[in-house]
Amino acid sequence: MIYVTTFSKKADINKQKVTAIKLLDFACYIEKGFRYDYSTAKRTQKGKPYRDGNDFYFNVSHCPYSVAVAIADYPIGIDVAEIQTINNVAKNKIFSEKELSIASSDRDFTYLWAVKESFFKCIGTGINHNMYKNDFSCVFNKTIGEFENKYFLVKEYDGFILSVFCDKKINGNVIYVSDIDLV
Repeated sequence: MIYVTTFSKKADINKQKVTAIKLLDFACYIEKGFRYDYSTAKRTQKGKPYRDGNDFYFNVSHCPYSVAVAIADYPIGIDVAEIQTINNVAKNKIFSEKELSIASSDRDFTYLWAVKESFFKCIGTGINHNMYKNDFSCVFNKTIGEFENKYFLVKEYDGFILSVFCDKKINGNVIYVSDIDLV
């Protein structure tokens, strides 16, 4: 399941991280019936968080105005990104030639960025310096589908792109939680 909260004003990195932990705890309570102590989370060599025993998988993403958490019984990756300008130097390091040829707006580049990041988080490699070698143009502007034996969901809301990749089909439900409810 996917949980999202947004902030009415820009949150500093500490508030984003604290909210992410609270949202993960909330999601665990709703989905699994227990409170999650994030301080017990372990990390793979590439930085992907996990829980001993692998009885469930989770992933977290945050940006200055939103936090997203995904929980599943299988590997999952999530990214939430505010639609914004990506400079040309970064574009050439991130996007393939085909992606550069089809993306024509800040929204398009943010969409492709979120899709790439959630995919790499799902497979556990993290973002690497060769992102441009991985072409995601075939999923461009799709909201749900399959890519590289993974299933994906992409939603756009309030100036954000939310992307999720996982090992099984996604139902598309997103639970929006007020940050006030997480206090």
